[in-house]
Amino acid sequence: MGFWRGSRGLFRFPGTRNFDHLNENLGALNVELTSADLGEIETAFSTITIHGGRMNDAQMELVDQTV
Repeated sequence: MGFWRGSRGLFRFPGTRNFDHLNENLGALNVELTSADLGEIETAFSTITIHGGRMNDAQMELVDQTV
């Protein structure tokens, strides 16, 4: 798991075991979002309701939650 710091805070992104996927992920460094793009993203996210956690309780006991 990695982290990306953006204008809206710190975001997690999945790790990879494949160099092609790593290069694809690093390509995001070249993406420049306009304020209109960010507005569209914010609008889309505002319609999403999150249900539950990323893992069940048993799995959560196994991970370090101090981050």
